[in-house]
Amino acid sequence: MKIQLNLKGKNKENPDGDSGREEAGEEISSKEKTEKIYFTLTGTRHYFGSSFLKRGTKLMLEKDPDNPYDKEAIMVKRKGLGKIGYVANSTHTVIGESMSAGRLYDKIGHTAQAKAVLVTPAGVLCRIRKLGEKSYAKRNESEV
Repeated sequence: MKIQLNLKGKNKENPDGDSGREEAGEEISSKEKTEKIYFTLTGTRHYFGSSFLKRGTKLMLEKDPDNPYDKEAIMVKRKGLGKIGYVANSTHTVIGESMSAGRLYDKIGHTAQAKAVLVTPAGVLCRIRKLGEKSYAKRNESEV
């Protein structure tokens, strides 16, 4: 099953799907930058399934650099459950134009907050709510 979604916000006035504000030198808040960052949650069947996930379910993303299968792996966690899956990182598991873990990895820092937007049999489409700290290493350096 292949699901096609257009997440870029393209229209007649904005054929590229961007505002052009950054190129014009206008400051864009981190909230605005996260409004259009979507990703696919996959692998839920290996943990708790996806039946508990509903639109608006809050999630936490955490980089998993020690993952033996994918150096750009990003775990998806749910409070009270722990790890519930991963950000999809394959053309076979990414829904529509949502970001793969590889594209998202350098944008989120070590952690980020997200929420479920659409639950489908192919995966769960989610949106970044809040970017986390830039990196785990930098966080530890500032604590020293």
